[in-house]
Amino acid sequence: MPIQKQITEAERIERAIKRHLEKYPPGGRPSTKKIACFPTFSGDTEEELMANFTAYLSALGKITRGNKRLGRKALIASLVMDFGILKKQGITLPRHKHLSKKAIGYGLGDTLRKHGLTIHSDKLITTNSRIRLSIAKNHCSLFTRISDAVEKKIPP
Repeated sequence: MPIQKQITEAERIERAIKRHLEKYPPGGRPSTKKIACFPTFSGDTEEELMANFTAYLSALGKITRGNKRLGRKALIASLVMDFGILKKQGITLPRHKHLSKKAIGYGLGDTLRKHGLTIHSDKLITTNSRIRLSIAKNHCSLFTRISDAVEKKIPP
């Protein structure tokens, strides 16, 4: 019986807290809930998997204060995987304010939309060169860093 009383008392307190928060919400900007994304890698062989992982670590950089790439680990992992596929297909990797049409067709557009780097469809990105140029300019340093890491670490 005492456990039942404790449970009902806890539920009563929870309801009171909920009513209080509805009546008096906390001040300030409302919190935005982000979906947690974790870096994932895949490969046909263990060597390919390790090459992808070392390219990821190279693109991510040192774990030091001020490294803003550490907050975008899932994005960098996805881009490393996509750039590795592009390299295997013989497509020019995005870098130095250049993004090819063929790169969008091999899944790069899906990755960019998934991580919020663009809102445009693959068809619109491939047909409109201004949109491709704006995406390439906005993410030039990120694309260049990942391209350099993939070129050095992943064999053709």
